[in-house]
Amino acid sequence: MRSKVQNSLGGVALLLFLFLVSNASAAELAPEGTRERKFQRGLINTFLAPIEFSHALHEVETRDTLTPSWFWGGIKGLIDTGIRATTGVYEIVTAPIPSPPDYRPIYRPELVLGHLPPPSKDSSGDAKKH
Repeated sequence: MRSKVQNSLGGVALLLFLFLVSNASAAELAPEGTRERKFQRGLINTFLAPIEFSHALHEVETRDTLTPSWFWGGIKGLIDTGIRATTGVYEIVTAPIPSPPDYRPIYRPELVLGHLPPPSKDSSGDAKKH
């Protein structure tokens, strides 16, 4: 038999899920220099940090080295992924604190999404669908 607390927690979780799903299409980044932006940046960088691994493999692949590129790319990717995720957690925890001043990012690019290529545009200016 479920307790009242379990039923209440289930109801709260359902409401939170419905709220997040209903607002998913309206997701935008908060203005720069705000604690909300720092918190969002932390969440994005924490959960999307594995993109750093893929980026490092691609970046090292273009270099001509004696050792296989996947070896150095893998090491660099693991290190960059760890740094990005750790920075993200730090920014989540310290979001209410304006450190560094004006909530500036402490790792560049600000978001891991900065490594992704921009969407290609057709002649009308609309993003192409692949």
